Amino acid sequence: MKFAYKFSNLLGTVYHKGNLVFTADDNRLLSPVGNRVTAFDLKQNKSQTLPFEAHKSFDVIALSPNGIILLGVTEDGEALLISLISKSILHRHRFNRKVLDIKFSPDGK
Repeated sequence: MKFAYKFSNLLGTVYHKGNLVFTADDNRLLSPVGNRVTAFDLKQNKSQTLPFEAHKSFDVIALSPNGIILLGVTEDGEALLISLISKSILHRHRFNRKVLDIKFSPDGK
């Protein structure tokens, strides 16, 4: 079964909140783990914690339709625009309140 994965200790921290995002081809799963994001390759059964980190834990993440841009918002409202090609933060933006959900439009704009 495709969804029979258990999250436990991932590089010293435990998954405890945040949404999960599948890539368009359903081969990878992106998960916030504390102030980092981990990518799970479901075909090759491998995982990689991406090299950037936020100041606080991520609450929500969203992936652009083309799979190139990841947007993550932390528990204190800091948004990070992240390139999955270079695996680096492109921009930071601070919201004045807690963000409950984020999503790209279907055309990615």
